Amino acid sequence: MQRHTLGEVGRFLRGHWGHFLLIVPGALVLTALHEAIHAGTVIMQGGTIIQIQWFPWAGHSAFVHGRFAAGQSRSGILISIAPAFVWACFCLAAYMVSFRKAPYPPRMASTIFFWIFLVPLADIASSVAPYLRGNTKNDIYLA
Repeated sequence: MQRHTLGEVGRFLRGHWGHFLLIVPGALVLTALHEAIHAGTVIMQGGTIIQIQWFPWAGHSAFVHGRFAAGQSRSGILISIAPAFVWACFCLAAYMVSFRKAPYPPRMASTIFFWIFLVPLADIASSVAPYLRGNTKNDIYLA
């Protein structure tokens, strides 16, 4: 039984090796998109962006610094949770396309599942998990 299970894992890895090759560049793109969503939310509320660091460097996480005019109303919660909301929409879109009557080719189906469902879900989890552990330097705690 164990041999059969290991064989299935091996077939899966061979069939989806392209996703694994793209994990590092994909993580960089995801981080840039994550920070761009924060920045876009600041701009939509009338703020200006002072600095964006999308590449984690020297122990510092990626971040966006924005500035608002004195007395200008803004929603810090919206700015903080905007990426999670956008990624949840991506997950919902992946879920919705799964109801297509004609099945997708296997590579297309795995691409949709991995990059439009699983990766955004992992970004949401990367904010929720530190929050649940009491970390004060993450999007959800700052909200």
